Amino acid sequence: MASEDENASAPFPWHAGERSLQRLYGVAERMAIVGSRVIRDFMPEQHRAFFSSLPFVVVGSVDGAGRPWASVLEGAPGFLHSPDPRRLEIDRGFAVGDPVRDSLVEGGAIGLLGIELATRRRNRMNGRVRDLRAGGFAVEVEQSFGNCPQYIQRREARAPAVVDASSSEVERFDSLDAESIALIEAADTFFIASYSDREGEREATAGRRSVDVSHRGGRPGFVRVDGDRLTIPDFPGNLHFNTLGNLVARPRAGLVFVDFETGDVLQLSGRTELVLDDPEIDLFDGAERLWRFDVESIVRRRAALGLRLRLLDPAKENVSTGSWAPFRARRANEAPRPPLPPFSRESAAQKVRLAEDAWNSRDPKRVALAYTEDSRWRNRDAFPVGRAEIEDFLARKWQRELDYRLVKELWACEGHRIAVRFAYEWHDAAGQWFRSYGNENWEFAANGLMRLRYASINDLAIEEADRKLRWPSGRRPDDHPELSALGL
Repeated sequence: MASEDENASAPFPWHAGERSLQRLYGVAERMAIVGSRVIRDFMPEQHRAFFSSLPFVVVGSVDGAGRPWASVLEGAPGFLHSPDPRRLEIDRGFAVGDPVRDSLVEGGAIGLLGIELATRRRNRMNGRVRDLRAGGFAVEVEQSFGNCPQYIQRREARAPAVVDASSSEVERFDSLDAESIALIEAADTFFIASYSDREGEREATAGRRSVDVSHRGGRPGFVRVDGDRLTIPDFPGNLHFNTLGNLVARPRAGLVFVDFETGDVLQLSGRTELVLDDPEIDLFDGAERLWRFDVESIVRRRAALGLRLRLLDPAKENVSTGSWAPFRARRANEAPRPPLPPFSRESAAQKVRLAEDAWNSRDPKRVALAYTEDSRWRNRDAFPVGRAEIEDFLARKWQRELDYRLVKELWACEGHRIAVRFAYEWHDAAGQWFRSYGNENWEFAANGLMRLRYASINDLAIEEADRKLRWPSGRRPDDHPELSALGL
């Protein structure tokens, strides 16, 4: 959501990321009218009373490294109270070890979500941290608005456990372990913190940053885990695109998962990617989009909350949503292709050599088996999708590019992605030789099959005598120089 002092050319209250999605889905004009009606720069009386009745609130903030974090702060009803419409007092501080505690600064941006699971009611508010102290802080209100009850699982509070958050065991790590994965895959609810900056990182310190906290819900298992990557379906909503608009503007988020039986809290911070057009969307009933979350930092705090909640009934909207079963069924029919992500420098180099060997076979069927059934390519001006189109593309390629020889070399790798540079030589039907130079960006599924391939290629006409890639048809011999050794 936009801050009050955004320049006047931007319709209040939407920022550029939100407006871009509103335009994409044809609702920009309607949202320009709706926005100023539903989003206020103060808390209405009913919002003030609502927050005062809550036993917990979800809070989002951004640390000094630009990493968003989300957390849950609890207290006896009344620990949140509003002395006037533009201020909310919070009479509790965050426990040592909570990354939100370390990220709060006087005047810094903060987002809050008040949610009452038993009634499925929720209100969002964001603003500035004021009067920060050991036992709490205040929030100067910048924006306040209510949200619909969609996808909220109805839960009721049981007798809270007596916990000492200050003695809660805190673990920090950067890769999901089996326990974390089990909690995420069983979850039907999580909360997300995201943010936007008006004029870039420098201006953010002058009050141009806005932090938002939102709720996400679905059937248990609606969050898919592939290594350290989460994939989340995005269902029909209010078309404000507050969260997704933030992810367009700043592709980072903080997630918090709560075990309502034990009080364990799992906090994640990482980078995001919005997926608006992909065959994978169609594999999850009810999804209009997907977004991915690549885990970078993790904090687990055991028994950090006294909150204990019992599920009464799931959200009625869950009926119209699916599961990842169709996706997993498709993947189950695809044999894994080691090495698997996340890649080390060594395993990525092995992956690159295996790809080179397959392409030097000039066998379209063999090459296509290294890609997912719904793999998407961009190769020069061609955009094949799926193995059938990939096979057809390769067959036509090697009918035109004769006596083809290829060398690939690893450039960089991270997580599920590998960057490659390459060169190959070939001649056309008239006997003219060419050397084609290119770069590729690859992204892999958890089973080691490539799901995305983006290739940029330039062709240079050469004389036959200038060829550097000379070996019998097929695999490049192990003693043949690589690109760097050839000076290519």
